[in-house]
Amino acid sequence: MEAEEITTVVRQELERRGVTPYRASLNAGMPGNAIRYVLEKRATKSDRLAEICRALDLEFYIGPPRGKAGDQVAESPAICTTGTTPLTFVDVDLPVDGHAACGLDSQKHRKHVEQVENDLPEPQGLTGDPDAFYAIAKGSSMIPEGISPDDYCVVSPNTPLAVGQRPWMEDEYGSKRIKRLLGFTATHLTLRGWGKPHSGQTSSVGEQVNRSFIARQGAVVGVFRDKPAVGLTALLVPDPRAYEWQQAVPRPLVADHRDEFEASTQNLVRAVHAIGGDPIPNDLRDVLLTDGVANEKNTGVSSSTRPVDVIELACAAGGGMEALSEEISGRLWFCRDWLDEHALDPTQCAVIGVSGESMEPTLTDGTKILVDRARTRRRSKRIYVIRTDDGLVVRRLNKESSKWQLISDHPTWESMSWADDMVVIGAVVWTARTLEGR
Repeated sequence: MEAEEITTVVRQELERRGVTPYRASLNAGMPGNAIRYVLEKRATKSDRLAEICRALDLEFYIGPPRGKAGDQVAESPAICTTGTTPLTFVDVDLPVDGHAACGLDSQKHRKHVEQVENDLPEPQGLTGDPDAFYAIAKGSSMIPEGISPDDYCVVSPNTPLAVGQRPWMEDEYGSKRIKRLLGFTATHLTLRGWGKPHSGQTSSVGEQVNRSFIARQGAVVGVFRDKPAVGLTALLVPDPRAYEWQQAVPRPLVADHRDEFEASTQNLVRAVHAIGGDPIPNDLRDVLLTDGVANEKNTGVSSSTRPVDVIELACAAGGGMEALSEEISGRLWFCRDWLDEHALDPTQCAVIGVSGESMEPTLTDGTKILVDRARTRRRSKRIYVIRTDDGLVVRRLNKESSKWQLISDHPTWESMSWADDMVVIGAVVWTARTLEGR
């Protein structure tokens, strides 16, 4: 490809995006004149040209001309648009979780949370996370990372975070932000944003965040520049700096170092106890030595399991039952890897019984269900335990014409309209029952 052809392709892509060469260069973390030099046909190093192509979602290719595999040497680099598969927005709603600060003080955007859309259509095939949602970016510090102000970011809370991802985080005060994750320790995350351009240059800005301050988190799995609409087909905004992590060994944030932390906790408690000390209060010692970090020797329970409270209260698949109590009748142990795979916190879960026939054949009378009390956001087609005026019920939620309904799986039971005083207790994520005729 000749220099004239290269400049034509770059210029066309700039016009399609509606961005100036200067702004596109800064957005990609390059000097402000980087793309202008290419358009002026100045001599440009191949690594700079490759960086420009990544910023504009173009392919930088050096090799035999496409379609001429028999040729041994190409005359010049070839540039063409990437073959990213377009995604279509379908009539399945994802909630919008307000604005996420990208550089600006996140407190400034909290007042806007109630002004954004309640739901937007889901991009088909992007994520299988049933708890995914949109966050609308505000601020400019993530522009070099591929996220511009007012972009629609799809966040997956159940995707384990790893170094190189762009995490969405909410602190205990409700402030939300998006940054690049560079690394982590047991107590802190190392994040990256970018400062405002100065003299045509922009520099990265590092930040340390205490992990104990993070109330919720998720991975940004897709970014769209235009507002999602049913039937609209759009391309994902590319991550211009993804190449930094392509050769790196993935380091998962959630599970990394977990075993060594737990082993250290066990050893410390045992050592202090052995010399007659009291390492922790009595009401916490049992939790650390059995439930929280299961001690195989003392309890016979593997350290690869975690306990979930069993509450001897039935929620009705029929008429309502009494309110959910905190009286625990026992514990049921679940595999730790299974809980991690499904992003379940055992301290937020409870096992309760189902009474009635309204949810048959999905949930029969006497079935035990695992309820995740951390998942209270309503999602169409999912099953929830809901507090109503009549007590607790278990129903499938469905949204039609912007109105929520409580649906029974049993064909003879009628649907109920959602009332303002109803409260979602949690989502049903697992079931078990004893088979008859055993």
